[in-house]
Amino acid sequence: MKARSGPSGGPPGPLPAELEGLVEKCWLLSGEDCDGCGRFEVVPDSHFGIGVVLEGDRCWLTVGGPITERIKPHVGDSEIFWLRFRPGKLPRIADLEPRDLVDKPGLRLDRIHGFDIDELGERMSEAGCARERLRILGSHFQALGSAPLCQDRRCARILEAVDALDGRLGVGDLAREFGMSARTVQRLVGEQVGLTPKQLILNTRLQRTIARLRARPQGERLADVASECGFADQSHLIRDFRRLANRLPSAF
Repeated sequence: MKARSGPSGGPPGPLPAELEGLVEKCWLLSGEDCDGCGRFEVVPDSHFGIGVVLEGDRCWLTVGGPITERIKPHVGDSEIFWLRFRPGKLPRIADLEPRDLVDKPGLRLDRIHGFDIDELGERMSEAGCARERLRILGSHFQALGSAPLCQDRRCARILEAVDALDGRLGVGDLAREFGMSARTVQRLVGEQVGLTPKQLILNTRLQRTIARLRARPQGERLADVASECGFADQSHLIRDFRRLANRLPSAF
């Protein structure tokens, strides 16, 4: 089981029906995707995710939340099948609050009520292809039937709006759109995501801009990317990249 597409790739072909509407994308990570110390880079992101870790004959789950600064978690000899959930869709699979998952890309879970991790590991190890592993994983989450970690429908709508607009809006825009005060938006996002609304927006914009940079045609001006992705100008884009990702946009 090897990751060929890296953290910006997706599964081979469309997501199976079991994961549609829940998962935005998925990928596999192994030692081949890491540096010489068995680590891979993660830049600020606002999403929550779940990973199935296979290491020899052992299997466990990890859960992770928003990242506020560049980090390099360790993979080593493990193979991790990571699911990046759509905004507000991560299931409540443990007694955890959103703030417990901020800046924790791989909090280990050895036991989940109603979820047989050993059976899941055996079935995934025996599956013949990545798409079949996805289907098996999706069927387990369907059977679990857990409520989402984000319980407040108002916050779920805020998350969907930020995601749909790629972070090209402000806290005041959210307050006006949903008929709330800025203070209420601050409170809801803090409780349900563990970030400030500004962090949520900046992280979303960063991730969308990275995807845009990787897909841009050769010779396209960085200023055009900055304008399209909601930055005031090229200098604004460069400043945010240096601060959030600790590198220049050209690195992507």
